[in-house]
Amino acid sequence: MEKINHIAQSEGWRKAVETIVAVKAPSRARYIRDFFRADWRFLFPLQPEWRILDIGAGWGSLSVALASLCREVIALESVLERARFIQLRIQQDAISNVCAIHGNLASPPLSSNRFDLATMNGVLEWLGWSDLSLNTRSVQLDLLRQVFQLLKPGGHLYIGIENRFAISYWLGAMDHSYLSYTSLLPRPLAHLATHLISGHPYRTYTYSPIGYRSLLKQAGFSEIDFYGVMPTYSRPVNYWPLGDGIPLQRFSNVLFSEKPNGLSWRSKLVQKLVEAAPASVVGFSSRFLAPHLLITARKGAH
Repeated sequence: MEKINHIAQSEGWRKAVETIVAVKAPSRARYIRDFFRADWRFLFPLQPEWRILDIGAGWGSLSVALASLCREVIALESVLERARFIQLRIQQDAISNVCAIHGNLASPPLSSNRFDLATMNGVLEWLGWSDLSLNTRSVQLDLLRQVFQLLKPGGHLYIGIENRFAISYWLGAMDHSYLSYTSLLPRPLAHLATHLISGHPYRTYTYSPIGYRSLLKQAGFSEIDFYGVMPTYSRPVNYWPLGDGIPLQRFSNVLFSEKPNGLSWRSKLVQKLVEAAPASVVGFSSRFLAPHLLITARKGAH
């Protein structure tokens, strides 16, 4: 990251991404440069006077994408070199309403009741590592309560995250522990597995929609809604109210027809199940098996 920032400072952030990132990971470079990560924004009634807090801002892609739509974006990033990259990016692109701050939710250098929208895109699942003295759920809950305090009355929260019981995990995909099946296990067994195999505790908790709803309610949020999304929450090209099977079936037909000969046996199995099942069954199942989720919630107006 230091090398990227060195090039960004001398030759520009785009040159740094092209020289370092794009060579090894072209898709990651697009992820940094482009604005598609913010396509979930249509879920909210964004207003020009809004102040937005981008938590875990990373490379600044979301912050920059949202900047043209609102009054101010605070890009809160816990990794110093990433915060520096964001600062270089906004300076070089002459974006005056984004402010990059190096900090975290445990002690944010921000005032309460300030923001109209807070975003947590791929962030909630990693919060357990921020305080090893508490159990993971308690850490996540405490930090969500902190977000609640930072929002204005009536303010909105956006979360992009995985579903704990996603069908992809049942088919062997690795979760954030970099192991298969750990998210499906009871937490004590997941801890045991990661200790034995990787030598560390299991602290990257994800939940089912039921679990997320419970967590958010405990943190004080209301008006909690869930959306299925394809292909991922980091690339929200298509999304729909979770539980509606018809759009999921239609999208699956298009997706699978594009690569009929390049599907793994797992993908073919999913295709057959989605095609054969009634839309009501697909919709009900998606509540539990959808791989990725978009979650919206709100702080009460009073």
